Amino acid sequence: MRHEICRITFCVLLVASAALAQDRHNASTWYRRAFQAYEIISESERELIEDYARHPERPPSPDVRRVLRKASEVFRYMRRGSDQEFSDYDLDYNQGFELILPHLSQLRSIAKLMQADALVRLHDGDTLGAADRLASVYRISGHTGGDRILISSLVGNAIFRGADSTVQIALDRAVFGPAESAKLLRAVNGFDESDPFNHLEAVMGEQEIAVDWLQRKFGDEAERLRMAESEEWLTNDEADALRLGAMTDEEFALSLDQYDRAMDKVVEAFAMEDQEAARAALKQMEQAATDGELGFLAQLLMPALSRVLDNKIESKEMIDDRVDVLSKLLSGEIEPEAEANAALFYLRGIELLERMEPDRYTLLCEFDDAPDRPINESLADTLVSHAKIIDLFREGSLKRRCDFSLYRSSRGLMLIPGYAAGMRDAFRLLHADALRLIRKGDTTAAIDRLAICLRIIGHLSGDDMLIMPLISHRAFLRTYAQTKLALSHKASGKNQRRALLDAIEHISRKDPFGYIGAVLHLRKQLSNVLRRRDPEAGSDRGQAIGKLVTTFNGDKLFYFLAIFDTLMKASEKDAEPGNDNSITRLYDILSERDLEAVRSDVPRIAPLLADHQYEMIIDRPIPLFADYARRMRSARSDLRKGFSLLAPAKKEKTVK
Repeated sequence: MRHEICRITFCVLLVASAALAQDRHNASTWYRRAFQAYEIISESERELIEDYARHPERPPSPDVRRVLRKASEVFRYMRRGSDQEFSDYDLDYNQGFELILPHLSQLRSIAKLMQADALVRLHDGDTLGAADRLASVYRISGHTGGDRILISSLVGNAIFRGADSTVQIALDRAVFGPAESAKLLRAVNGFDESDPFNHLEAVMGEQEIAVDWLQRKFGDEAERLRMAESEEWLTNDEADALRLGAMTDEEFALSLDQYDRAMDKVVEAFAMEDQEAARAALKQMEQAATDGELGFLAQLLMPALSRVLDNKIESKEMIDDRVDVLSKLLSGEIEPEAEANAALFYLRGIELLERMEPDRYTLLCEFDDAPDRPINESLADTLVSHAKIIDLFREGSLKRRCDFSLYRSSRGLMLIPGYAAGMRDAFRLLHADALRLIRKGDTTAAIDRLAICLRIIGHLSGDDMLIMPLISHRAFLRTYAQTKLALSHKASGKNQRRALLDAIEHISRKDPFGYIGAVLHLRKQLSNVLRRRDPEAGSDRGQAIGKLVTTFNGDKLFYFLAIFDTLMKASEKDAEPGNDNSITRLYDILSERDLEAVRSDVPRIAPLLADHQYEMIIDRPIPLFADYARRMRSARSDLRKGFSLLAPAKKEKTVK
C-alpha cells in the first residue's frame, strides 16, 4: 500500500512538474506577471511616458527616468516572456463576440514603456541595451498573432510599428551597427515571412468562432426573440435587431450558411499570393455584403476586411524592408552613417536657432526683409557667433535621406508642422551669411552657404506637408538671386559653379519643390478624414468623397487645413490660434489678413462640416492666404532658370 501511494504521489508530482514546465515556456505566464507589476505605475506616470515617446528628439526628464527605474520588474518579466516560443492565454472562444481580451491593451501600454526605455538608452549611448529592449518588443508583437483573432493581429502589428519607429530613430542617428542589427535580426527572423502577424489564421479563427457562437447563441427561435427585446445585441440598430429576432429557424440557418460560405471566400482571398487579385476579390465581397447579396448575417457582421488585408500586405513589406537594412548593416554592405537622417541635424539646428536672443533674431528677420541694406556690426557678430548652426545644416544637407515624419505630431491634418518655421529661419541665417561673405569677397565660403541652401531645398521637396513647397520655393528664389551675385564676382570660377550645380541636382525637375507630391498626399489624407467623419460613408458615398477631394487644388486644400486647424485649436485647452508663433514667423509666405478671414469663416463652415455638406463648402469663394496654385505654376520655370544659370557654357564652334 505504501509503495502504491508513493507511486501515485510520484505520478502526480511528475504531471505537476510537466505542467509547470509547460507553464514556464508559455509567454503569457510571464506577461501576466508583468501586468501585475505594471499596476504600480500610476496613470499620471503612464501619461508622462507617452508624452516623452511622442517627442523622441527631447532628452529624458528626471521624472521619466524615475518611472523607468520603477518599472524594472515589468521589464524583467516581459523580457522573460518574449524569449518563449509561444504565447497562449487559454482564451474561451465559446464566448464568441462577447470574448474580452484585456491583455491586448496591457501589452500595448507596456510596449510603449519599453520603447521609452529604449529611447533613454539611446540618449545615454547604451545602443546594445536599446537594441535588446526593442528586440523584446518585436518578439512580443509576434506573440499576439497566436490568439487567432483579428484584433490581436492588428494590435501585434501596431506594437511592432511602435518598436520599429524607435529602431528607425536609432538608424536616423547612425548609432546601430552590426552588433545591434544582429540582436534585432534574430527577433525579426522569428516571424512568418508571408504573414508576420498571422492575419490569415486570425480570419480563419474568427470564422470558426463566429459560426459556432452564432449557432449556439441564436440558433433557437425563442432565444432570438428574447435577445431582440433585450439590451444584449450585436448591433445598435433596432431595425436590424428586430429583423434578426423575427427570423425563422430555416431563415437563420440559411443566413448563417451564407455567412460561412462568404467567409470561406474571404479566407481564400487572404491566402492568395497575388496581392492585387486578393484586393479585387475582397472589394467585390464587401460590396456584395453591403448590398445584401451574401445574406443578412454577412451584411451585419462582415468586418472591413480590405483594410485588414492592406495591413497584412503592408506589414510584410515593412518587415522585409527592415530585414534588408539590418542585414546590410550586419554584413557591412552599408555603414550606419548611410542611414543617418538629415532631419535630426536640422532639428538640432532649429533648437539652437530658437535659443537666439530676441534682439538678434529681430535683426536677422529685418535684414531678410530688406537685404540691400548694409550689414552692421551687430548683425555680422550674430552671423559669426552662430556658425555652429550653419555647420549642423551643412552636415544635414550632405545626408542621403531626410524624413521628418517620425518627429512631427501624429495629429492628422496639420496646417504648420513644428519644424516649418525653424526651416524658414535657417534659410534666413544662411542667406544673410552668404551675403555677408559675398560683400566681404569670400566667394568660396559664400557659395558653400548657397550650396547648403540648394541641398536643403532638395530635401524639403520630398516632404509631404503642404507648407514646405512654399518655403522651399521662396528660399530658392533668394538663393538664385545671391548665386547670380556670387558668380559675377571676379574670384568665382569653375569649381564654385560645379559645386552649385552638384547641389541644385538634388532638386527634382519632375516635381520642383514638391508641390505635386504635397497635393497628392493631402488629398489622400483629407479624403480619409472626411470618410471617417461621415457615418453614411459606405462604398458609394466613400467613393464620391474621394472623387470630390481629387478636384481640390492646393488653395482649397490649404483652406480645409486652416479650418480643421482652427477647430482643433479651439477645442484645446488654453489654445490661442491667433498667437501661434510658428504661423507668425511665416507671414512673409502666408497672408495674415487672408488667413484671419478663413478663421473668421469657421463658425459658418463648421455646421456644414458636421452635416458632411462638403460640396457646399467648395462652391464658396475662398481667401487665397497661401496663393498656392499661382506659385506652383511658376515653379518649373523658376527652377529651369537656376539650372540655366549654372549650366556649363557651351563652346562656340570655330569657323574655318
